[in-house]
Amino acid sequence: TMLPDNLKGNDSSGTQVNRKDKLKELLKKQDLNHLAKDQRKALKRKIMCHDKLFVLGTQELGKIKIPPVKLELDNMKPVRAPAFRHPERAKEIILNLVEDMSSKDVIEPSTASWLSPVVLVSKQNSVSKRFCIDFRRVNLQLRVDLGVLPRLDDLIEAAAGHRYYVTVDLKEAYYQVLLDEASRDITTFSDGCTLFRFKRLPFGLSCL
Repeated sequence: TMLPDNLKGNDSSGTQVNRKDKLKELLKKQDLNHLAKDQRKALKRKIMCHDKLFVLGTQELGKIKIPPVKLELDNMKPVRAPAFRHPERAKEIILNLVEDMSSKDVIEPSTASWLSPVVLVSKQNSVSKRFCIDFRRVNLQLRVDLGVLPRLDDLIEAAAGHRYYVTVDLKEAYYQVLLDEASRDITTFSDGCTLFRFKRLPFGLSCL
């Protein structure tokens, strides 16, 4: 279960408001006319019972209830990859994204010898950019634990026979997983001026 650290939501002015009250206001704005009256009541009741699962502010970030992830290396020698060149507009975007991650406690300053370059990737059907790290050189040294994934056809068969289906998008899902303190240096990157490392799990690591 994904639970936000802060049980208070923030409005646009930064004033803290009660989560349930804010969730009620958001529900009033949703078009649920395709549902019968009793169905709308049941849906709202279910949502209010699980209000902690929903993100109500841009700074809210969940935290999954599992031990922090540890990165195992076959070779402890630090990797330092050269930084990629970015146009001025991209540099500005990188600085803004780094500031946002820092405010959410996703990253922290680093003094490590490791260094991987930053990459900006366009999001599908969006003009915004996704902040990525090119971990290819790090991945060559990571120990990969093999696991067995469930078969897709088995999952589809198990889901058959129900009347309603729901799709759920986790907000910044990787960042809801804590990274072990001893593994953080491995994720070090630079915004062009300062070194940072991840406190939450970044995507792009081959062991995940």
